[in-house]
Amino acid sequence: MRESYSIQIDAADGELMPACEHIVRELIRGVRHGFYEMNVKVELMPSKKKCITVRAGKSHRFVI
Repeated sequence: MRESYSIQIDAADGELMPACEHIVRELIRGVRHGFYEMNVKVELMPSKKKCITVRAGKSHRFVI
């Protein structure tokens, strides 16, 4: 059985929505391609912001 989840993202979260959209796009591309690896790393920056790095061939960085 598949469960459905609703995710609420606050507009104050900066680039969280673009990061989520990017991750989904990369996942779909990877599934279509066949052989694929994607890494997602979340780090706490000294400024108390969070940095999301998505690596799938290229690296993309989002700051929240």
